[in-house]
Amino acid sequence: MVMPTFKNLFIMKQDIPFIADSFDEYSKATMTNNAFLAQLFDFSNNEKDNINEETIELLEPYLTLKIPSTGEDAFTGQVAKKSSAALEGMCVWAAAMSDYHKQSKIVKPKLRLLEIKTASL
Repeated sequence: MVMPTFKNLFIMKQDIPFIADSFDEYSKATMTNNAFLAQLFDFSNNEKDNINEETIELLEPYLTLKIPSTGEDAFTGQVAKKSSAALEGMCVWAAAMSDYHKQSKIVKPKLRLLEIKTASL
């Protein structure tokens, strides 16, 4: 088991110890990897059915985030594009994978039932 590292965040004029995210460390290794895009395509084609509820639960706060001043969705390609063109695609892709998971929970049982019914004919 990996023990989390902590960093101090300055919140309400106080230093608060908080679990450090691994983005900086992970992004350096991932984004410089030439196979990253190929891994995303492979995931989209072959592994998207293995997305679990925990992943969707962790992604949900980002997908439902609103811009405070306008109340519009913050996790959109248009908003992300202001920061990075590559981020626009990642934003759309992540939302699509979440939508796929939610819809497949409805469709897959129906497809299995159809297979069972047509197999007995």
